[in-house]
Amino acid sequence: MKKEEIFKEFYAQTKEEIIEEFKSHYTYYKENDDLENQSKEHKTKYLKLCKKFLEKLEELNLPELTDDWWCYSYLLKNDSIDLGLTLCTELEVEDNEVSSATFSDEYILLSVKSDYMTVSEFAKLYNVTDITVRQWIRRGKIRSAKKQGRDWIIPDITDKPKRGFQDVTYMWKELTSEIEDKYPFLKGYNNMFIFQNEDDKGLYNVILSNYKTRIREKIQISNIKREQLELELISSGLVEIEEPKIFHM
Repeated sequence: MKKEEIFKEFYAQTKEEIIEEFKSHYTYYKENDDLENQSKEHKTKYLKLCKKFLEKLEELNLPELTDDWWCYSYLLKNDSIDLGLTLCTELEVEDNEVSSATFSDEYILLSVKSDYMTVSEFAKLYNVTDITVRQWIRRGKIRSAKKQGRDWIIPDITDKPKRGFQDVTYMWKELTSEIEDKYPFLKGYNNMFIFQNEDDKGLYNVILSNYKTRIREKIQISNIKREQLELELISSGLVEIEEPKIFHM
């Protein structure tokens, strides 16, 4: 089979195909009780958002795509499920199956947002104190929180934090001069990956990169500096957190 034929077979190019893909995801999630140790509370909230997204998707008038390398996809974000129109720029095929693919030129056609909870509501849902929830935010364990006035709101599809540090990627178009003056190593970059050092758990490796210039740099920071940096970025509202997942079932 030609690459174009394999692409069309594997990726959604009609409304019916993307609906079927998302229904498969919804069913799989609904029928599996232990996906990445997610809580029942989170699962209930997430399935509710899935149903809302599916209803909106079915209402859309989506044309059948005629260009060989464009497709529909759904993206799971920290506070929404989005329908994207994406262009495949690279496709690797092995034994008539897609082994890898690279996408660009993403257009969001539909974004269904989750509801938000206050700190107190989130604390009550997971049977902890308000102070504990605010500590989770300050320590970078709830990265989807948004600043509202002097307090925080949290997407209701946010799960209770797991033990230990979770790797994270931050992306931004630009940061304020105040943030760059405070953290000068961020200047010239628009992407940052943070993971814990295996030899010294008190240190964190930071991979800084710029997707336009392809410049990369690796530095190490302490846990205190890492917490301060993450809180600063989350509070700014200027960053996207982690790469959204693009699903093609």
